[in-house]
Amino acid sequence: MTFWLQCLVSALLGLGAEVVFTAATERSDGWGYSRLQYAPAYATAPLVVLAVAGWPLPARLALYAAVFLVCDQILRPLQTTAHARAWALAYMPAWMLLGWVYDAVLRGGP
Repeated sequence: MTFWLQCLVSALLGLGAEVVFTAATERSDGWGYSRLQYAPAYATAPLVVLAVAGWPLPARLALYAAVFLVCDQILRPLQTTAHARAWALAYMPAWMLLGWVYDAVLRGGP
């Protein structure tokens, strides 16, 4: 898979995961949502995965979650809902899981 295709797949995977996550945790009607402004942040996943390829899995997962947290805090001012301004540490386990999925997809295995 080429680098640009990895970026596209990462952006789509991130947006899709966000829709599933918000449907499961935030909405009673079962409809999830995402924001396109997060696509560039999700598309950077191949850079992070390649940079930490030799690290042990727990260290990689912690870094992935930290990167998602930083991206979320940078992009947060662009959102206006009260929920969007809530502190994002509660999402760290979900971001670690998403990082593990990225790691498996982009590196070709767990």
